[in-house]
This record gives sequence, structure tokens and C-alpha cells, in this order.
Amino acid sequence: MIKFCKECNEEIPLMRIKALPNTLTCVNCSDINMKSCVTVLKGNIDRDDTWVDIIFIDGKNNDSPSLDIQDLKEE
Repeated sequence: MIKFCKECNEEIPLMRIKALPNTLTCVNCSDINMKSCVTVLKGNIDRDDTWVDIIFIDGKNNDSPSLDIQDLKEE
């Protein structure tokens, strides 16, 4: 079965169609990107009042993720 990408009109590889039978786009045009995340320990470790937050980073907008520690501090 041959399918063509709805974005670029290139042929979608057969293995992608087998893995995702309902796909409408090729890999390059897919809007699902790799995600990264950073775990951040927050709270007060002296009072046993800690928790972990997870910050997700969109791979499309941040090719080399880096965070400023000031961004992570609570107000």
C-alpha cells in the first residue's frame, strides 16, 4: 500500500505505515517531536518538605536544552 504525506506529498515509507497504519505524514513532517525533561528537587530539605517537579522541554524549540536556575526558584 502506497501512501503520500499530506504535507510534502512524498511517499511515506512502508515500515512507518506498518507501525502507524493511520498515519498521514512522513517522519520529517510529523508534528510529534522528541521530548526531554529535567527533574528538579524543590522544597526545604531541612524540614523534610521536599518534592520533585518534572520540567518538560520541547525538542523542536530547544535543540540543546539548558535552564537558568533562577527560572526554577519559587516566588
